[in-house]
Amino acid sequence: MGKTQRVLIDIEQQAGSLIQEIPAKGVRIETVMAGKTVMNTPLLERNTPIYQMLDHSFDISFCTDSVIEDFLFYPIPEFAIFAVDNEGGCMGTIGGCGGLEDDRYAVGYVSGAKGYKVAGSIKDFLEMAIYYPCWREVARCIRQNLPYSITNLLEAYEESHPRTEQDRKQLSRQLSLSHNPRSMDLLVVCLKNQDDFLVYASRQEAEDLNLFRS
Repeated sequence: MGKTQRVLIDIEQQAGSLIQEIPAKGVRIETVMAGKTVMNTPLLERNTPIYQMLDHSFDISFCTDSVIEDFLFYPIPEFAIFAVDNEGGCMGTIGGCGGLEDDRYAVGYVSGAKGYKVAGSIKDFLEMAIYYPCWREVARCIRQNLPYSITNLLEAYEESHPRTEQDRKQLSRQLSLSHNPRSMDLLVVCLKNQDDFLVYASRQEAEDLNLFRS
């Protein structure tokens, strides 16, 4: 089998462009879309109870008027941002735009210029987020090799968010979500397999280490 050369297309600047490079003999060109898109919630849905509960009890604020310039990092592959939180982080689907019924795209979380995959699909992500809303702290502890207790972190979170249990029940019913006792195990697996989601501080940094379409 011949050598594969990966070439990136920046969707922020060259959406719809085609690769024009002529590969060397025996080299196969693999094209990968890179960059950010923002999936703002439709105007008529923004004040529905589902979005309010996710925001108030689980710190998942779906985007409404966000633009690409609000997010300074640069992801590979493309990252479709759908929500932000009070810690300055954002959540999105990796590799394309996914929905609740779509399990093709994993979910990533980016804070600052650090990003990592956290769930295999939006449904997996929401089930983790509402039943284990301390997932951000768990991820931090795992990444920094710090000891932690999921029980203690969960109790502390719910003490500071008194409507968590009530909103969890409503969201589970309305979105057909259920408690997955393996959610934290799946988070660990995602955190250990990060090669398919890379986050750089800027497009320039990504360009220094990757081949973009000229």
